[in-house]
Amino acid sequence: MKYLLIGILFCAKSISAQFTLSYYPWQSMLGLTKNIRNIVAFDYKVETNSFLNQMNMELSARRYKPIMLQEGAQDNLRVFLKVIYHYGIGCAFNPARIGSGVTPLNGYFIDLGMRWYIPQVNHLSIIFECSPYVNEGFTNGNIRTRLGLGYRFGKNWP
Repeated sequence: MKYLLIGILFCAKSISAQFTLSYYPWQSMLGLTKNIRNIVAFDYKVETNSFLNQMNMELSARRYKPIMLQEGAQDNLRVFLKVIYHYGIGCAFNPARIGSGVTPLNGYFIDLGMRWYIPQVNHLSIIFECSPYVNEGFTNGNIRTRLGLGYRFGKNWP
C-alpha cells in the first residue's frame, strides 16, 4: 500500500496530472480524486486502518462547482477565497468478499461537500463532506460526515 502511494505521488507530479490526494484522519480514509478541474471527476477512497478481509472502498462520480471570491483588497494586495463545492453519487464495496460467495457491494451514498483552498498554500485544501449512506439492501442507513486535508498535484486552479 505504501509503495502504491509513493508511486502515485511521484507519477502524478511528473506527468502534470490533476490529482488530489486527501486524507481523513478521524475516519482513517485515504482518497484520490482525478481531475477536479473538469466538470465531472472520479473519487476513490480506501480505509487505511483495517484488515485485508475488511478493507472497505468507495468509488464515486462527482460534479464540481468552483467559486472564487475576492475577500478584500488593501495596498494593492488582493485576497481570494477558492472554494470548490461538489455533489455526486457512488457505491461502497469490499473486493475481498468476491471469492467468499458474499456480494462485494456494501451500499450506496450521495456525496455533498466542499474543498477550501488555503490562500497562502495554494495546493493545500481543507475538505468537509456530508454523505448520506444506505446499505445494499436499502434496509438501514446513516449520515456520515468527514473532515480532512487534501493536496492537489498539477497546474494551479483556476
